[in-house]
Amino acid sequence: MRSKLLRTILVAFLSVVILGCQPTGQRYLNAVADSALIFQLPASGGISLDWQDMYLKIGHQVTATAGDLSVQGTIGYANHPQIMYARAQNLNVYLFLLDSDKRVVSYQQLSTLSWSSTQDTDSFKMDIPRPVKAVAYTFGYEVDFIEGEPDSGMTTVWNLPEKN
Repeated sequence: MRSKLLRTILVAFLSVVILGCQPTGQRYLNAVADSALIFQLPASGGISLDWQDMYLKIGHQVTATAGDLSVQGTIGYANHPQIMYARAQNLNVYLFLLDSDKRVVSYQQLSTLSWSSTQDTDSFKMDIPRPVKAVAYTFGYEVDFIEGEPDSGMTTVWNLPEKN
């Protein structure tokens, strides 16, 4: 009886540990993107555009070739954080590929900056496979802004597709 109880507890514990260690590579799949910041993917050839919200701006080029996409550009902070905050930390920027319903069918992390001035920029360049259902794209991010010295206060902001 006691060994059966211990076995049950052990199995439950290991299940929690194993499930807790699963990768988050599908975290945003099927989430819905904000309509205001969506661009259509080119059928072929390339486009150069700017994506910007209150906190981040991304100048980028997307080139479509035989089932693949080449994406490159520069990430910078918009005027608001440049004026209001001294530094940023834990910036993660993503490219989201969307279907016709604005749902995420694939995504890639473009940049990670652990600690930077709000005046800094970062460049990215990558080639990724184009999913058959992908007709549009958008960008998203999460970041912590620091008002002055590291202990002076932090504001976390994000712009990411939402799960329904």
